[in-house]
Amino acid sequence: MASAIQLYTLRDMDCSVPELLDRVAGAGFDGVEYAYRVPEADPEAVRTALDETGLAVPAAHVPVDALEDDLAATVEQYRSLRTERLVVPYLDSESFGTVERVRETARRLDGLADRLADYDYPLLYHNHDAEFAEVDGRTAFDVLVEETDSVAFELDVGLATYAGVDAAAVIDSHADRIDLLHCTDTHVDAAEPAHAAFDTGDVDYDAVFDAAERAGIEWRIYENGSQDDPVGELDHAAERFLS
Repeated sequence: MASAIQLYTLRDMDCSVPELLDRVAGAGFDGVEYAYRVPEADPEAVRTALDETGLAVPAAHVPVDALEDDLAATVEQYRSLRTERLVVPYLDSESFGTVERVRETARRLDGLADRLADYDYPLLYHNHDAEFAEVDGRTAFDVLVEETDSVAFELDVGLATYAGVDAAAVIDSHADRIDLLHCTDTHVDAAEPAHAAFDTGDVDYDAVFDAAERAGIEWRIYENGSQDDPVGELDHAAERFLS
């Protein structure tokens, strides 16, 4: 699998976006997943940095409102930034509270994915922990996968683990629908979901990566959004995640 880093991890790094991309490439990553600072950066400068570093952009996290309210402009912006996939990063927990709400959410995401298909853009959905709550004897995530056809998924491994499910088993069960692996770590006994540096939490990444290889997932994307030392976090990711 190729390795990318979600730039939310490095949101507080004190440098320009082109310099940030250069540092990511220097750490050994193959790509980046956009969030926050990049959409406000000069697209020409971003493209130049991508050319100079050789970084790919497997995905960007894009709020669902931006996609639903102004799809054409949003697509144009992210295409200009060489983004390969667009990912809805979050929907509120009420969207997964009952089977009928999950079905409504499925129709919403599939409808958006069908609209994006007209632009030759795939749409993915990124889970949190609410998607793994039980609804009528199954997880909401299982229902969502069953009720959708057009949208694919970016499985957040840490949040799935925090919710009490076996993330490797989720990958095995839905191998044909999970296109990207979001590699967060977490402590399952925490009072609420929180990121941890890679390989310091409770995720069994040996099992996860084995399942991802079986599924043929192309990209694993590192994120730790709960830290105050982005330089140290990039060094940690280079040492532990890329080894």
